[in-house]
Amino acid sequence: MFNSIIHFFELRELIMSGGLFTWTNNQDPPIPEKLDRILVSKDWGDFFPHAMVKKLPREISDHNPLVITCGTPKNLPHIQFKFDLNWLSNPEFFPLVEKIWTKQCKAQTTLDKIQQKLKLIKQYIKGWGFNLQGELRKKRKELQIELSTLEELEEISTLSKDQIMRKQWVICENLKLLEQEEVCWLQRSHETWLLKGDSNTEYFHKCANGRKRKNLVISLEKDGELIEGDENLLKHASEYYSELFGPVPQHDIHMDCSIWNNTFKLSETDNDALCRPFSETEIKASLFQMEKNKAPGPDKIPIEFFQKCWNIVRLDVIQLFDDFYNNKIDISRLNYGIITLLPKVKEANKI
Repeated sequence: MFNSIIHFFELRELIMSGGLFTWTNNQDPPIPEKLDRILVSKDWGDFFPHAMVKKLPREISDHNPLVITCGTPKNLPHIQFKFDLNWLSNPEFFPLVEKIWTKQCKAQTTLDKIQQKLKLIKQYIKGWGFNLQGELRKKRKELQIELSTLEELEEISTLSKDQIMRKQWVICENLKLLEQEEVCWLQRSHETWLLKGDSNTEYFHKCANGRKRKNLVISLEKDGELIEGDENLLKHASEYYSELFGPVPQHDIHMDCSIWNNTFKLSETDNDALCRPFSETEIKASLFQMEKNKAPGPDKIPIEFFQKCWNIVRLDVIQLFDDFYNNKIDISRLNYGIITLLPKVKEANKI
């Protein structure tokens, strides 16, 4: 009966953090069970997409108190840049990129030049993207109103040939806008196995919210102490990885080349092949083999940008590889990334 009610109302359980069980018989040995669950409807889950359940310690009762947090995101001090894959299908995008990329750039190194150009592109297309998004919302609203008007006319009289063609055009244009919305949520969900154009927007939306809830780190433990709060978690993670990846004391360990015989050594031909400069064919092949719809780097530019704009950016990218080959680049500037804490096991509480 209970399962039938859950299935009938399409309820789902919110993820619980803090433990696996919510009840014990307080005997020796204890028998733990999960008797308490928080079930929500689809509409409630859409209204509070980042809601979480946290289990508190048992103080009096034999049941654990459960606390629901709505997970309302904090207001950001400014609007962050986020690359929209829909821009790559806009005919205005590539001419804009080419116009910005080909401008004169005063930079000492190729790396500085590329970073300055990417910064200019982000500054420009950020505003362009917001204006485009506003125009698309306005266009979709106009299409919905026109489609509604045509459907009302269709109910009271037969549409003319021109009206029928107009209705078909409105439906096609509206489907194009819906497809762009689907691509946006596909990008956020990081799903790769479903085909675009299958009207999976709602599914992608739920995947994105589910990933957010699953990857949310509420608390961590260190030396038996509980660490909570964004500032404390950030400080703990920074200290841990600074110690892990920081500089190490100098050592006196050296390799003895005589431990390998000639059988395991590279020939002169193989060595020359490995040490030759990077070719454009190799660079392009490696670039286009990288998977799409993956998390971008610190500059927020996804790999799709370099793949689709290869003819625009290729000369600078090739020059960057030449500078790397000739030891003209500070490697520490390339060896940079953002560390993100993602729980790999259920109830993860330690780094």
